[in-house]
Amino acid sequence: MSITEPIKSKEIPPKLSKEFKPLAPVAQMLLSEAIQYWLSLYKHRQFSVNTHQNYKATMKLFLKILSEEVRFATDLKPDHIENFLDELLRENYAIASINYYLKVIKVFCGWAEKRYKILNATKEIVGFKSRRTNKKFLSKEQYLNLLAICDKQVASWVKFLAATGIRATVFCNLRWSMYNADNKMIYIPANFAKGRRPRTIGLNKTALSVLRDIKKSHPPSPDELIFTLKNGNPINRKVLHKKINKYLKRLGLTGGPHALRHYCATQLLNAGVPIIKVSKFLGHADITTTQKHYEHLLVSDFAHVADVLDS
Repeated sequence: MSITEPIKSKEIPPKLSKEFKPLAPVAQMLLSEAIQYWLSLYKHRQFSVNTHQNYKATMKLFLKILSEEVRFATDLKPDHIENFLDELLRENYAIASINYYLKVIKVFCGWAEKRYKILNATKEIVGFKSRRTNKKFLSKEQYLNLLAICDKQVASWVKFLAATGIRATVFCNLRWSMYNADNKMIYIPANFAKGRRPRTIGLNKTALSVLRDIKKSHPPSPDELIFTLKNGNPINRKVLHKKINKYLKRLGLTGGPHALRHYCATQLLNAGVPIIKVSKFLGHADITTTQKHYEHLLVSDFAHVADVLDS
């Protein structure tokens, strides 16, 4: 394909055909237009709602930092990517966040290279090595202290998050239609699941108790959200994080809903649940993700594993 050949109309998803016209030849294509088109294509193909929002926010930050330095898509060079990463370091962004932003930009540049045969500005750029730290997760005592100081509504959120280990985005979008009371399970559809992998989560007594209490106070319809604010409005991730973090700070701790996901995982592992089952329960793509986050627990678990050979 010539780099001056415009995008063919058949590549535009049906839902976007009225909003998007074939872009200008690549030589005259603004970088912002190329990014907008790329995001629009992927929104309708493979990303979950949350992933698409994260990609959109990443590219918005990318364009903001680049400012007027790069106008056309063909002008993007490795130096611009390096300058972007350097700016994030100066702003004290976490290494994990910087690597995520780079990953998103690599996806875009790979698409642009394949689609338009232009230079992939990220091809030779690698991410930063994470600074190894001793991760500290909520202890049982800290979890109980957190419940003791939360208001009744936030306490119910904390209990459910800790009992299920679900991500904040899933929590905010749970509806009663996803709840199967007979089987004591919650079904998470692909559009809210990370990696678009639908899954089903078994509910323990704590989680079931939270749901029963909500139903008693307000008999819901299937399409209603399970968790809402006191005025009935939906919760978003930012509000959920703010409310939980407020109480964690009172205990001298930091974090949000994800701290409760870690708490759930550590309690399961400490109770002797096999890591492969914990990995499936959390919805990790594979067991290596679980091992990466909780390797410090596994080291202590293996400390005396050979003792059984003495008997």
